[in-house]
Amino acid sequence: MRVLTLLLLLGLTGCVPIPHYSNLTPEISGVISESGSPKKNLPVRVVAGIGVEQCEGRSSDGKTDKLGAFHLAPIEKFNFMSVIMAHSFFPWSVCALSNDSWVIIAQDKTYALVDSGPVHKVEIVCNSLSPFTQCAIKDR
Repeated sequence: MRVLTLLLLLGLTGCVPIPHYSNLTPEISGVISESGSPKKNLPVRVVAGIGVEQCEGRSSDGKTDKLGAFHLAPIEKFNFMSVIMAHSFFPWSVCALSNDSWVIIAQDKTYALVDSGPVHKVEIVCNSLSPFTQCAIKDR
């Protein structure tokens, strides 16, 4: 009876013990070029957060192919509790390695359910590695 009462009280607060994974960032794909030429084998990463110091922290990493295209899987986290119908902003930054240092080339934040996080896909097109200047971000 005590367990049932505890579960009922948790349910009334919107918290239910349902272990699951949620995304901290969306799935991201894109193309990076410089002066019209694709940037080949360029290391790229997405990190959770905006203004992340030198793109450090939990990341999903990848490299551009011969056409300058890349794909980054979402960063996931494990949750023990499920929060019913709660929403939040999920900030993220996409970085590229340029001249031996990470440069933020795109940033955004996604508003989504806390239990799922960003589940949509994002496309980024960068025509320069200059921070924040030439990158277009759009939902797919």
